[in-house]
Amino acid sequence: MPYVFGMYCFMCHKEGVQIGPMGMFDMLSKTGNPLHEQFIRNNVRFGIKAMPAFRLSEVSPKELDGIVKYLKELAAYRKSHPNYKPAPVQEGGSKK
Repeated sequence: MPYVFGMYCFMCHKEGVQIGPMGMFDMLSKTGNPLHEQFIRNNVRFGIKAMPAFRLSEVSPKELDGIVKYLKELAAYRKSHPNYKPAPVQEGGSKK
């Protein structure tokens, strides 16, 4: 899991937290529609509803690429392993 995902995303996008859609681990919206990677990129940069916007100084373009890549790879893996859940990570902290 990318460090930046654990630092900024996981606190709202984890099992048991109803803030962010859990379906994003399958690249699906709350209604079950496919999530396009540009939708994720736009939401990270500009925010939507309860999700805040993240500036370039918080999430760099390279880090955002890593988040999208991680989510796409995780969604592909979960298609053949539907019971797989992302491992818990340490939340917060500062960038290294």
